[in-house]
Amino acid sequence: MTFQQELRANLSAPLDIRVFDSLPSTNTILKTWARDGASHGALVLAHAQSAGRGRFTRSFFSPVGGLYLSLYIKKESIKPGQLITLAAVSVLQALKALTGQTLSIKWVNDVLLDNKKAGGILSEGILQGNKLAGAVVGIGLNTHDVPFPPDLIHQATHIKGFHEPAARAKLAAAIVNTILAGIEQMPAHLADYRLNCVTLNKEVSFELNGAIKTGLAFDVDEEGALLVQTPEGPLRLLSGDVSLKKD
Repeated sequence: MTFQQELRANLSAPLDIRVFDSLPSTNTILKTWARDGASHGALVLAHAQSAGRGRFTRSFFSPVGGLYLSLYIKKESIKPGQLITLAAVSVLQALKALTGQTLSIKWVNDVLLDNKKAGGILSEGILQGNKLAGAVVGIGLNTHDVPFPPDLIHQATHIKGFHEPAARAKLAAAIVNTILAGIEQMPAHLADYRLNCVTLNKEVSFELNGAIKTGLAFDVDEEGALLVQTPEGPLRLLSGDVSLKKD
């Protein structure tokens, strides 16, 4: 079977799917499609990206052999923090079910294997006029086995076992199935998110209003925000870069 046939065979529902050999960014393509009337669950996948994006307009290394997908959640009441945390949990559950591998999460959107980044997640809202119509969630996983650029060698890794396109199609289907099944149960997934989040109960540092702050990350609330106890009192972070302080 082709990649797309394998994907459809493993999805739990018939979805509108577009698969490309290479794209600048799956999120960019799906955002346009969503504004033009894509259905709930519309899915864009690429075997490589030339301009993959992470948070804060950072690039995401996206060579051939990785898994790059974007999923449209057509739900007006969607909360971006809940969606991105659900996607992270879904990635971990899919990998555990398919390979037995145990990965972890660094708040808010990094997927870690052996304390190195194995993937990332990006959620972006879709506006129709001035109204939120839903959100696109993009997932990029390092399932390739090509060398990383020098600046990533010590901080990134790849997930083994997905060299064949059919294996990546099954992984994509498992992730999408889990996300779609979890949408109506949100925020029930956050119990698993907290359990697998390496940021919790750790001393962290972050920038706020131009100043570097430190504190103890002690919880993730029902909207996916990180709660940090600082010397000035508790803070609630909805976004931003959070670094774990080295022991």
